[in-house]
Amino acid sequence: PNVTTPRKKQRNNMIAIAQQHQLFIFSSLAASIESFYRSILNAELNAMLMKSRLQQEQVKWFPKMHVQLPTRIFYINGIKGIRDFLDKYIPKKEGIYLYGGAVAPGLLMTPIVSITEACNAIKNPEPIIKRSTRGLGPRSVREIIFGVGLNQLSDYCKDRVSYPNLIVKNLVGSLFAGVMAGYVSHVPHNLATMKMMDPSRGYIDHFRLMSFHWDDKFRYLPTSMRPVSAYLKFSVSVSIN
Repeated sequence: PNVTTPRKKQRNNMIAIAQQHQLFIFSSLAASIESFYRSILNAELNAMLMKSRLQQEQVKWFPKMHVQLPTRIFYINGIKGIRDFLDKYIPKKEGIYLYGGAVAPGLLMTPIVSITEACNAIKNPEPIIKRSTRGLGPRSVREIIFGVGLNQLSDYCKDRVSYPNLIVKNLVGSLFAGVMAGYVSHVPHNLATMKMMDPSRGYIDHFRLMSFHWDDKFRYLPTSMRPVSAYLKFSVSVSIN
């Protein structure tokens, strides 16, 4: 019979720990690189949303990187670490895991990512901590979507990558999952960003500001489809403008 000796068990545990450390290093390195291009994308998106380009204002690509870099690393590793913790200590057969376990990582890490987003919201003169509390509602929705994308959807995509190397499978799976989750979550993301940059306006006003250009394009849709047309107007206006 195949008997696992204490020495063999210890060696297997050490190998598992080494693999976890390796994945942590690679995810931290990826998060470090991501923090820079995400800063550029957020800066350009914020300028587009607030029409700064029309005012010929210079866009700052890397504001407060000393804050953005560590919070981004903590966010990425935290959202995966919470999922690993839930996998280990919460029985999967329980209904609470199927729903609460899926949304908990993104929801719990929302305050962390809010600080990262606040670094780019330089239009708002408030202190960065207070600024990070603006738009928490839609940002929480976005983080739930993104958390599911980073965890469950990443696993789904990774399992369908026919390549033997685990790192490559994780990389490709995370890439496809991130693109899909990012597209689905970009509407609540933009609402949260606009609220963060201009907290004096309500969400309805921000929604109208982004979608009113497309009113004529969707006026032929029936009344029953107005919620769908509103979402489409907002999505198209963000994608095209």
